[in-house]
Amino acid sequence: ILQQMVTLGAKARQQLEQDVSENGKETARLKTMIDMLTLQIGSIETDLVSERERSKILADQNAQLQSTKISLEIQLADERVKLESIRARLIPLKQTYDSISEQLQGLKESISSSKQRVHTVPEIE
Repeated sequence: ILQQMVTLGAKARQQLEQDVSENGKETARLKTMIDMLTLQIGSIETDLVSERERSKILADQNAQLQSTKISLEIQLADERVKLESIRARLIPLKQTYDSISEQLQGLKESISSSKQRVHTVPEIE
């Protein structure tokens, strides 16, 4: 019985040593995985900080662009008002131009008619 107990004890000890060895290997593998995950987390955190900084820069640029857009829209509205004012002043000028053009056309026709009469009148000797 003692021999069986010694044999069982030796087997148990051998199994325990094997388990400890496997546990040590598994622990080392898990530690390596934890270290890799820790590095990845650090890299992700660095990327996150960079993205936050880029996001802040983009938000600042967007605010500047919005401000510029509003300023340009105001300038455009001012220019449209000026353009409408110029158009309003051009209407009477166009009417005057058209009237003068009609009068000039009438004068041209009158001169042409007078020239024709002069050529058709026989010369007096």
